[in-house]
Amino acid sequence: MFDWLRKRKARAARDAHWQVVVTADSITVGAPGHEVMRLAKADLTAVSIETGDSDMWWLLFGPDGERALAFPQGATGEVFAVDYLAALHGFDQGAVTLAMRSARKHVFPVWHRRA
Repeated sequence: MFDWLRKRKARAARDAHWQVVVTADSITVGAPGHEVMRLAKADLTAVSIETGDSDMWWLLFGPDGERALAFPQGATGEVFAVDYLAALHGFDQGAVTLAMRSARKHVFPVWHRRA
């Protein structure tokens, strides 16, 4: 009967193990069992949100257009990363709202660097 609640608590505990650190010049993401990845802010070219199976992941893209970093909603430090990302010129808060409401697997672009 409360299986959904157990799954939600387990997911929240898992996601909190992810660490996101924002410094003056970079964003770093790491989690137990995963390689620590770093992206210079100057190299950030796009941000998307991927939804599905009650999960929401932030996807950050580097200069080659490939995904450079990813971290789940609920990651430790997420609030600082989202504050930084939301302040980027042209960040689409409406797309974030759509992603938060989504119950299906989908990728929502929320920002891209203008040429």
